Amino acid sequence: MGNITSSETWTANNAYYLNGPTFIDGGATLTIEPGTFVFGGNVNQGVLVVKPGSKIMAAGTARMPIVLTSEFDVGEREPGDWGGLVISGNAPCNVCPREGEGDSGLFGGNDAADSSGRLSYVRVEFAGIRFTDENELNGIALQGVGSGTVIDHVQVHHNADDGVEFFGGTVDAKYVLITDSQDDSIDWTFGWRGRMQHAVVLQRFDDHDKGIEADNEKSNNNLEPRSHPTIYNLTISMWRDSGDPGILLRRGTAITLRNAIVMNAKDYAVDVDGAVTESLVGNLLTIDNSIFFNNRDGFANVDLQATNILASDPLLPNSRSRVQPDLAPLAGSPARSGGAPIPAAVAASSGDGFFDAVTHIGGVSPEDPWVDDGWTTFSDN
Repeated sequence: MGNITSSETWTANNAYYLNGPTFIDGGATLTIEPGTFVFGGNVNQGVLVVKPGSKIMAAGTARMPIVLTSEFDVGEREPGDWGGLVISGNAPCNVCPREGEGDSGLFGGNDAADSSGRLSYVRVEFAGIRFTDENELNGIALQGVGSGTVIDHVQVHHNADDGVEFFGGTVDAKYVLITDSQDDSIDWTFGWRGRMQHAVVLQRFDDHDKGIEADNEKSNNNLEPRSHPTIYNLTISMWRDSGDPGILLRRGTAITLRNAIVMNAKDYAVDVDGAVTESLVGNLLTIDNSIFFNNRDGFANVDLQATNILASDPLLPNSRSRVQPDLAPLAGSPARSGGAPIPAAVAASSGDGFFDAVTHIGGVSPEDPWVDDGWTTFSDN
């Protein structure tokens, strides 16, 4: 595919090949029909980039997901076969405009409600390229993406770098599944202030990094707008052969986290790094109403002043299966009840009903095992 500068539609009766970087630019909208396959080229490092002011409208369904994947045959695919998906917008970050990952161009601006389109029932597989430690292509990179963008039911699978990374912006996301990333699964920096609910991280191999790696800004940890997402209903299940925390909070990031399960980390469940980040604990950095189980070094490396934290087994049937993981808590699990309600102040400030009412802890409820709804994959190759 060449660059896209006028609106077009990709249809399910065709397959599309990214023979190198492909940019959606000039205000164009790329619409992708349910069931469409897009193949990323290996030799020329295919990557799909949405530039600020342009849009991607990729609305699949549970039975007909949109799949962005390796050009190689099933059985021969590997992490890093192609570049991945980059979406850039005009929403604020704390150092903007700035150059995006993988030479994807400038992003960021002053429009918090900016829309870059929609991703629904979209799978990104076997992607990710690491040019240097500071320049990497993630499975999905969201760069200065605004709250007008809709993201729900997305999976990043077997990525060679991070699964999904938020570079500033205000975009929200629901039903996010990250499986077997070789670096961090969820990453944010540069002042991301979005919301997330119903998220699952599965690290089932020994060549991964953190479940979450979270930053504000490296050179000035107090730079505003400060990274401060609000996250409800998260499950992180790791592979204890790797010596990394479930969640690393550093460089001045804040977080509001409720109803989380973090298990099997070969380190702390939560590692708070640096004096500035520690100074936020109990104010802008709060983690409550969660279950932290079987993490080698325990709950956290600092006193998080947290409430309603359990160390009990959440009784997830099979969180480490490489074939068909099952994450809906069994009968008798402490995760089946006790989910913290969405605080009135949070609901009032959003005013849009983004957060679902919950009664459970973790990313998957017994009534809605959404990670096994036909649109996801767990294939090793």
